Amino acid sequence: MLGLKQSGNCDLAQGQILLAWALARKLAVIPKSTSHSRLVENFEAANVQLSAEDVKRISDLNLNLRVGIALLVFRKTTNEYNFWTLS
Repeated sequence: MLGLKQSGNCDLAQGQILLAWALARKLAVIPKSTSHSRLVENFEAANVQLSAEDVKRISDLNLNLRVGIALLVFRKTTNEYNFWTLS
């Protein structure tokens, strides 16, 4: 994938690479899984060090998609949850 084999990261799962990429870019990531093995992989991704070249190579795969921030807010006065998106 993306020439990462040449960087010594050939034993990583794709999810680990993407999590490591997001963490290298200082993005907050909340992965979800019900599989024990995937949970372990997700935690191990925090220890993956991608080279600057690898981070750039993945970043250059831009699909012109926008990443938004979502916030779930609980209003105590009305006991309602509201879903807000910040752009």
